[in-house]
Amino acid sequence: MRIEPSGQILGATVTDIDIGAALTPADFAAVLQGLGRHGVLHFPGQRLTAAALRDFSQRFGRIQATLTGRHHEPGMPEVGILSNIIENGEPIGITDAGQDWHTDMSYNPTIGFLNELAHEESERMLSMLFEHQLQPKYQYTHRWTEDDVLVWDHIGTLHNAIADYGPDEHRLMKRCQVMADRVFDPAFLEAVLPAAGLAV
Repeated sequence: MRIEPSGQILGATVTDIDIGAALTPADFAAVLQGLGRHGVLHFPGQRLTAAALRDFSQRFGRIQATLTGRHHEPGMPEVGILSNIIENGEPIGITDAGQDWHTDMSYNPTIGFLNELAHEESERMLSMLFEHQLQPKYQYTHRWTEDDVLVWDHIGTLHNAIADYGPDEHRLMKRCQVMADRVFDPAFLEAVLPAAGLAV
């Protein structure tokens, strides 16, 4: 396995690995360390089944099933579908997911202090933070190709889906949203990181 930094502020490409196969403890530890170091990992050329995507994702933590009960892989609510493809008059997936800067976390107690500020001060502080973090020098732009798998850290990054395709250009993506229930568990880290020769 090779992990090559993107040359941008974030991101690395991971090659010579099949994430659809069972990863060795050392390979998974290296992937986890790479995610922590680079924030975004790009795995090109991965022809995954929905079950393989789910199984790979579960290595990181519990998967949040789709909240609406719609737009997911049949029989597999852990694997959501983003798509503008229409079948029987209905889109087969969520058509416009994530088209603004966001994280899929609804609350992070480490930044809860903003809730203690007066409304005007909180708005000013949030404005300053958003303006700072959205500077181009802090952005990684991914150019999608077929069979790409992208993994990013929802705690340390924001993401934004750019709608750079027309309604006649089909978009089909499958995604798993992993909860951060394992990465903060010392027992999980103690079990994983030593496989890559890392101390916890």
